[in-house]
Amino acid sequence: MSRRGGMTLTGAGELIAALTSMSRVIAPLSAFELRELSEEIKDGSIDRAPEKTGRLVDSHFVEQTGRGRDATFHIGFPEVLNDEGKDYGMLMHEGLDGEGKSYNLGQKSADKNTGRAHYGEGVGMKFLARSFESNYRKMLKLSQDVLLKTLRAAARARRRG
Repeated sequence: MSRRGGMTLTGAGELIAALTSMSRVIAPLSAFELRELSEEIKDGSIDRAPEKTGRLVDSHFVEQTGRGRDATFHIGFPEVLNDEGKDYGMLMHEGLDGEGKSYNLGQKSADKNTGRAHYGEGVGMKFLARSFESNYRKMLKLSQDVLLKTLRAAARARRRG
């Protein structure tokens, strides 16, 4: 009888071999695409970050550790001190003025703002967190695409023998 469609269940040995094969396909795809996504998150954070001197905006970074499937990307900004020696970046991200009160956007930030301050794409607090959240669906899509590419590659490899 000829088989059409369907699936074959195998023992753990074949499953582990298939997963190992998949990981070889996932690793180079995900590192490259995660780098691109990390850069998009960083750029979105820069667009949303309050700006007084430009040091906070200019200090944003994407840092990679590890390679291939062990690659990890850290998106952030280092400590940026204001004239009073307080961490301006953290104060602005958390929406504080240094005295524990909410802050209002300065003129340079207000001029840069293209949305509602402190929300969505607007300049203001939680600039990095809001950029991450706006890219969340893209991250899910990336994960789905990588998984589908991996499964297709594994299926092609299996058909070849």
